[in-house]
Amino acid sequence: MDKKYKAVLSAEESFARKVALGVIVKTPLTTWHYLIPGMFMFDFLKRNREIRQYSEHFIYPRRDAI
Repeated sequence: MDKKYKAVLSAEESFARKVALGVIVKTPLTTWHYLIPGMFMFDFLKRNREIRQYSEHFIYPRRDAI
């Protein structure tokens, strides 16, 4: 039973990440991203954090239902 729970939960988390990627608006790269390489990393980390937060909020009711 625990194995099925983990399989369903991982599928729901994957779906939540895909939805988050479609919902979150991506800003175009500015010249600062080309001039300062570290800016790319800050933007990348910020985007990953936003996707993780959206996924957690999206999957919260589903996790409780399972």
